[in-house]
Amino acid sequence: MRRFIVPAVTAVLLASTALAHAGKGFYSEEGTVEALDKTAMTLTLGGGEVFHLPDGWNGPEVSENDVVKVIYNIRNRRQNATEIRVLEDN
Repeated sequence: MRRFIVPAVTAVLLASTALAHAGKGFYSEEGTVEALDKTAMTLTLGGGEVFHLPDGWNGPEVSENDVVKVIYNIRNRRQNATEIRVLEDN
């Protein structure tokens, strides 16, 4: 009996976590800008997170080593930035 209960409980917990994240439309990430590629329209943070910028993006002036907060959504398995805020140095 235990062989069936443990996998069932694990499946329920994993499913509830996935549903909790699916209900949120937007996420945020803070970090230091590692690269900004205006040709590919991507912003890469120091941790390796890559965000795709919208076509015609005309956001704040961002350069390498700026600390930023990226607001994004996930569509087609891509992290699509909807807003970028340059944060003050602490």
